Amino acid sequence: MRFETIVTVAPTIEPVTLAEAKAQLRLGSLFTADDAYITALISVARDRAEQYCNRFFSSQTVKIVYLASMPDGAGVNGSIELPYSGLTVVSVGYTDSDGADQTIDSADYTYSPDTKRLSPVGSWPFAIDFTVTATTSAPVEYSGPKQAILMMLTDMYELRVESVVGASVAENKAVNTILTQYRENMGV
Repeated sequence: MRFETIVTVAPTIEPVTLAEAKAQLRLGSLFTADDAYITALISVARDRAEQYCNRFFSSQTVKIVYLASMPDGAGVNGSIELPYSGLTVVSVGYTDSDGADQTIDSADYTYSPDTKRLSPVGSWPFAIDFTVTATTSAPVEYSGPKQAILMMLTDMYELRVESVVGASVAENKAVNTILTQYRENMGV
């Protein structure tokens, strides 16, 4: 299934606060010179955790664009399994054969968050590109990813470069161990 995910509205609340990040970094609350940098690192670390796990740890709006046709296996009458859990579908659209963007009426499809399946009431229109706009939600319990985000943040802040061993970039195995249980739809 060939798709691209585009963040259209970035998170307004991160799973890690600036105060939590500064505590992790052992910086006093009166030290504010790096606040903007630390805030940016929080977003980068969260994004890395989301990419690794193929799920979201913050509320944001995304557009999932299935390129060049309907998603694989969907067919005109078939349902589509969205690639992420925790989504609320806002709209479904497509680019028609004339290159015009169209929106499908919400009465013409159903979405089941439990199965992550989007199904047409009748049939899907012929589409060049098919798009789903959705809001994401953070898991209710995200202490593991939160700790992993703090650990990545510490690595990035203290080293200011990727960890290097010899000539290759080293991964923080503790971060991967924590995040592995939160991974979704990673294939075989």
